[in-house]
Amino acid sequence: MKNQISSFVINLNGHGKQYHEKDTDALLFIHICTIFPNLRFLIFHVRSLSYEFLINTFSPTLISSTLLELHVNLICFTDCLYILDGRFNQLRTLRVEIISISRSILVTNNKVDVLIKI
Repeated sequence: MKNQISSFVINLNGHGKQYHEKDTDALLFIHICTIFPNLRFLIFHVRSLSYEFLINTFSPTLISSTLLELHVNLICFTDCLYILDGRFNQLRTLRVEIISISRSILVTNNKVDVLIKI
């Protein structure tokens, strides 16, 4: 059954507890990406997800070669750059809600053109 699921929507934003542990949210994101190998569309709405924290702490080898569209809430713009670092090499649509936009300290050699709509 898990190989047949190509779309997954999870919305924990504003439901239940006021505070979500970022560790739990990050682990949930990793499990979704690994449990469903044919995932093409993911809406992952939690309060906010630090993708930098997720990659550096839990899964430096997280890769999804099938994900085409991702909707996610992020803590800062740097997290957006982490998503665009090539781990999601088939990603065509990225929709993010960013809590804080400030100067990024992440240096990348990406050749990806990024269009930012605010």
